[in-house]
Amino acid sequence: MKYTASLTLTVEAEDEAGARQEFKNKIGASDFDSDSIDVEEEA
Repeated sequence: MKYTASLTLTVEAEDEAGARQEFKNKIGASDFDSDSIDVEEEA
């Protein structure tokens, strides 16, 4: 069996450049919990 895991991470900022930078800053294991990870079995 194969599984696919995906994560949705949302950040807020005043402009596009700020949003991109904030997203980069937030990428780290401590910034999300297990409930934010979706796992699906591949057919």
